[in-house]
Amino acid sequence: MRGTVACLLLLLSAGQALGSDSGMEETRRALEEMNRLEQEAFVEGDCDGLLAMLHEDVSFYVNGRKMPRAAVGEFCTRIPRPFPGAAEVETSIEPVGAGAGYVVKVMSFPGTPKVEVVTKIWKRGNDGWKIVHFQSTVMPPRGPSGPRPGAV
Repeated sequence: MRGTVACLLLLLSAGQALGSDSGMEETRRALEEMNRLEQEAFVEGDCDGLLAMLHEDVSFYVNGRKMPRAAVGEFCTRIPRPFPGAAEVETSIEPVGAGAGYVVKVMSFPGTPKVEVVTKIWKRGNDGWKIVHFQSTVMPPRGPSGPRPGAV
């Protein structure tokens, strides 16, 4: 009897794990699409569309300083377009559950030592996918004695 119960528990947990893998892949696809839509809105200057993707209580940090949600709209409307192309963009999209995940972008820019790291945490709620946390940090250039502060 114990062996049967153990087998049933093993099968149930395996089924849940397989289901969660499927849920994680679905979340990854949703995050990829939301990331694409968010970037498209920003590049095209659709600032209202961009703001609609932010949760009303989003935590928003720029270079370590907490900023109000309205600062996103102000920045979006005043930044000159078209953007100069980033020399290199590394994007990592990671689901952390069936309804949440994060996107990390590391961007370097042509002709400058500037590197910007942007992190967005997305959560799915009753009103769809929203960014609940956003941070952007421009890293200082490497000094003559080694890597940037905080680099690993």
